Amino acid sequence: MQCFQKGPNSFWRIRGLSGAVGRRNTFIGTPYWMAPEVIACDENPDATYDFKSDLWSLGITAIEMAEGAPPLCDMHPMRALFLIPRNPAPRLKSKKWSKKFQSFIESCLVKNHSQRPTTEQLMKHPFIRDQPNERQVRIQLKDHIDRTKKKRGEKDETEYEYSGSEEEEEENDSGEPSSILNLPGESTLRRDFLRLQLANKERSEALRRQQLEQQQRENEEHKRQLLAERQKRIEEQKEQRRRLEEQQRREKELRKQQEREQRRHYEEQMRREEERRRAEHEQEYIRRQLEEEQRQLEILQQQLLQEQALLLEYKRKQLEEQRQAERLQRQLQQERDYLVSLQQQQQQQRQDQRPAEKKPLYHYKE
Repeated sequence: MQCFQKGPNSFWRIRGLSGAVGRRNTFIGTPYWMAPEVIACDENPDATYDFKSDLWSLGITAIEMAEGAPPLCDMHPMRALFLIPRNPAPRLKSKKWSKKFQSFIESCLVKNHSQRPTTEQLMKHPFIRDQPNERQVRIQLKDHIDRTKKKRGEKDETEYEYSGSEEEEEENDSGEPSSILNLPGESTLRRDFLRLQLANKERSEALRRQQLEQQQRENEEHKRQLLAERQKRIEEQKEQRRRLEEQQRREKELRKQQEREQRRHYEEQMRREEERRRAEHEQEYIRRQLEEEQRQLEILQQQLLQEQALLLEYKRKQLEEQRQAERLQRQLQQERDYLVSLQQQQQQQRQDQRPAEKKPLYHYKE
């Protein structure tokens, strides 16, 4: 992928876009360019992603090439991993870019990967479809480089070189070096001019070689720095990964311990509930027994009261019979007394009748 900026617009060339449809669920990649569905694979092992995650990375790379840095680059990578799935899709900060470029980035940075366009659809996007050909891009690139050098104050050294005849140009193109010593008929002025021109070329070539060597050394140093920074980032990512795994392991152990505590607490609650139900059952059984005994006691008390009533009735009848017997005894005694008195009267009468035998008899009536 290449990006060339001209004023508020930018020009892109895309190569090597893959149309693979294979799905993955590994958590690998640089955090700032990582798609939300790739980050989700670390939180949910069942989550998967496909080639569309590269389109998200393409959109982040476009923002990086436009603004000089990817979104959230000022944050810690772990903080970026936390915010990417939760924040809205990033957009260009400046409004100077073309609407086609902004629309292209919006098409790449669709958080729902199932709604993200495919590679074929992005190739048909106006920002890609309306790009100039390679020759126009080279011209625009050269103009952009020239303008940049002028802004930086870099001036190219302009040298006047003798063009010579067409035969000399053909000889130079064929690789035959021009010699100022083997030019018959040349004037002294021409030889001096060619000598100066050759010396100027040699100085320019030496300066160019020095600049090229300096640039190569700078490139090598830059590569070494990049490799060192990359190795440092890899080590930091490994350390962060190790810390994250250690934190996840501790959290997992803590969850297991909490689950064990919850299970033990639940079992303790169940045991207490079972004991409470057993105690309530025993209390209910005892209460029922007490109620049954109370009912039996009430029945016995009722029977006792009935027996006491019968006993009282029997005593009353017995007392009445006793009184009646006493009354009968008194009557009998009275009758006995009456009989005794009657007998005494009869005896007295007999004694009285002896002198007078025909004396009438009297009968006592009660």
